[in-house]
Amino acid sequence: MDAGEDPSAQRRTSANYTGRLLVHANGFLDAVGRSTLYKIDPATLGVVASAPLPSAPEAAGQPNPQTAYNGIQASANGDLILKGWASTGSGNLPPGILLRVDPGDLSIKVQLVTTDVAAARMAGARTT
Repeated sequence: MDAGEDPSAQRRTSANYTGRLLVHANGFLDAVGRSTLYKIDPATLGVVASAPLPSAPEAAGQPNPQTAYNGIQASANGDLILKGWASTGSGNLPPGILLRVDPGDLSIKVQLVTTDVAAARMAGARTT
């Protein structure tokens, strides 16, 4: 395992891909892959911090190890908005997760589990 690799990633069985990457106003790169959020130093491309993200529930209510996050946006105040879901093991309407995350310490501020989350990538728009 590489020094910057998240040890919890080995226990997850979802597809290993970068779900989304953004350049944050705070100067860091924020990336989500599988079910882990990474804060990356753009000068060295080294992982400064990482945080495991919660799994969507499967049909029986247990955490679904197939959960992957494929959406990340920065809100107007800088908080990160993430979207995760699991395509298998959850019946006809697989629940997804929306998170609001502090970009400084990567702590979860708000978590919403809902069947209204789609597989498609999310997009944000700012209205004035």
